[in-house]
Amino acid sequence: MKFLNTIFIIILVFYLISLVGRALLRGWVTKKSREFEAAARSGQGAWQGSANRNGRKARREGEITVDATRYRENKKIGGDVGDYVDYEEIKEQ
Repeated sequence: MKFLNTIFIIILVFYLISLVGRALLRGWVTKKSREFEAAARSGQGAWQGSANRNGRKARREGEITVDATRYRENKKIGGDVGDYVDYEEIKEQ
């Protein structure tokens, strides 16, 4: 009989945990959806485009601009790296 009581208690605990978890998840989703709606109403939604949020001018379609470039030095290879070996494919018959 103790075994059945233990099994019953384990099942009951898992059931209660699932109920509490479901309620917490529902509350969290509701809170996030309200935050999303508020952001959408204030015009800060993700679909507005990153160019306008970052203070850049809106560009016409097809216009190409370069925002930022860094000067890169030419790659310098030391003299002790090795020699170039020309590769020639040989067909075996």
